[in-house]
Order: sequence, then structure tokens, then C-alpha cells
Amino acid sequence: MPGTTTNYAFRYQTPSDPPDGAALSQNLAEDVDTVLLAELTEAASVPFVRLVAQAVQSMTSGVAAAITYGASSEEADTHNFHSTTTNPTRVTPNVPGWYECVVTFSMGSAAISQMLTGVKKNGTNHNPLVVLRPDVVAAAASNVQAVVSVSCNGSTDYIEHIGQYNSVTTPLNTSISAGVACTFEVTWKRPL
Repeated sequence: MPGTTTNYAFRYQTPSDPPDGAALSQNLAEDVDTVLLAELTEAASVPFVRLVAQAVQSMTSGVAAAITYGASSEEADTHNFHSTTTNPTRVTPNVPGWYECVVTFSMGSAAISQMLTGVKKNGTNHNPLVVLRPDVVAAAASNVQAVVSVSCNGSTDYIEHIGQYNSVTTPLNTSISAGVACTFEVTWKRPL
């Protein structure tokens, strides 16, 4: 069977081949199996980072700050994009591409009138920044989340999670309670 498809190189019979249904079925099954295995292997190797803050961080009202993800903050880091000791606010992708960043900024109980979160790329704010303005200033733990797409060159570009709050109380600490903690996820989505 000398014929193969252009995209996946599936083998097929050409008009000059003698009919052989069993061989054709076996070849097709083997070729599909090979392609599916390759795609599953590729999907399992997609770069992914998930960080959950394990220590409170003192914040000043009205001042945006990068969130520190230090000791024990890495739940997943498939390609060593993050260090808990060197620049622990940064995720530095070593695979070029477009990344989806999901960030959650969490503050402890206090009368907060506004919260802001987003990402910085190479130290510069990267839109969109998401702002939460509660209808009522409440003295309760609060979260705000943003989803941002960022392109990275795979060598020098880095991403940081930023948070800011506005309140008459300053400074305040971020929250690390169960279910109310700062988080930072970075997932590779596609090539540049």
C-alpha cells in the first residue's frame, strides 16, 4: 500500500493495489493509534504553573504590589517557570508562546472599598486589570479574579501577579485562609 495521506501519513490502498480489507483496517487502526498517542503525549507536556500563597503579605492601601509566592507555594510547575527563592513574584516561561494567566487577589477581613488585580509583563501593567468595587464596604475577606492573555518570548519575558486595595485601614495583610488565598496560574495556550 504505497499511498499515504498528506497531513497524518495514514496509509491507504491505491487503485493499482489488490483489494485487501484486513490489511487496510489494520493499517488504519495502527495509524490512528499512533496519532492519538502523540496528541495525548503533547497535551500532557503543556507548560502549566499553579501557585497558592502560603504566607501573608503586608499591603499598603492604594499601592499596587507584586504578590510573593515563596516556600511551599508551588502546587504545579511542569517546566520550572517559577522559583520560590529567586524572584518569587515572577513566573518566567522558558517556552515561547501565548499564555493564559488566571490570578486571584485575596485580602483578609477589613473594610475594603476597592480591590484591583491583574498581571505585569516585564514590570509593566498588562491589560485588563480587574477592579472590584463592593456596593457596601464590608469587613469581610474578599477576592477579585482576572483572566489575562500574555505573549512571552521564552527567554527574558516574565509575568507577575499584582494586587491593590483601597481602605482607610493600612497596612493590611493578604489572606491565606482555606479557600481565600492569592493564586496565580499560567497555562501555555499556543505558539507565538
